[in-house]
Amino acid sequence: GDPVLVADALVEIGRLNASNSNFSLAEGYLLRAEKILQSNTSDLENLNDYRYAKALLLLHDTKFEEAFALLDSAKSFYERTSMLMKMITLHIDLGSIFMSRGEYEVALKNYYTALRFAEPKGFLIQAMDIEVRLGWVNYHLGEYQQAVEFAKKSLAKAEQINISDRIANAYTLLGVTYTETKNFVEAEKYLDEVLKIRTRKDDPTTVSEAYLNLGYLKERQKNYSAAREYYTASIEAGKKT
Repeated sequence: GDPVLVADALVEIGRLNASNSNFSLAEGYLLRAEKILQSNTSDLENLNDYRYAKALLLLHDTKFEEAFALLDSAKSFYERTSMLMKMITLHIDLGSIFMSRGEYEVALKNYYTALRFAEPKGFLIQAMDIEVRLGWVNYHLGEYQQAVEFAKKSLAKAEQINISDRIANAYTLLGVTYTETKNFVEAEKYLDEVLKIRTRKDDPTTVSEAYLNLGYLKERQKNYSAAREYYTASIEAGKKT
């Protein structure tokens, strides 16, 4: 096949796996892409996409100096060629990597950068996803009011274009945050809606998560029999993945 198209596919699959913490899978795809790119050095877009994806692996391995050198090259190329969507995705991925490492301030910085690129261009889907991520960082920092505010901003955008998965993402953040602040009535309202949406989509992973969050809510309310039922349902849904 066309080496440019093959390299493009391999790099993108590698990047997606890296951004979802499937690092060993990502490494395999990127090694295959690297072999193609070594014999096709004029393919600058795929080369810089590779650098960006490879940097995610290096960050995971705490090889920061090498990672940031590759990221600087990729960012410079995206800026020169006005590849705005790739800049947004890069900062979202960086935010996610640092969030998973518990480095919340660096995660916030990257998410805010991504949002500054996305909002002026009217990229609603990207903006709503970033706002939910900002909400989760604030949740982990114990800034619950900020978490609620970001969830509601994201929700308004999701409802505007009626994307049920994104609505459920915002509802989840609201439900979990209200559970922590002991606003149990609001928490249950949102988490019940999440379960309905996830069940309609029939994705076992998100259904399992929805039951888990309801179980934790009931546990916080000291309703242990209901909590046990939800936790059992979560395990059963998880077995279907």
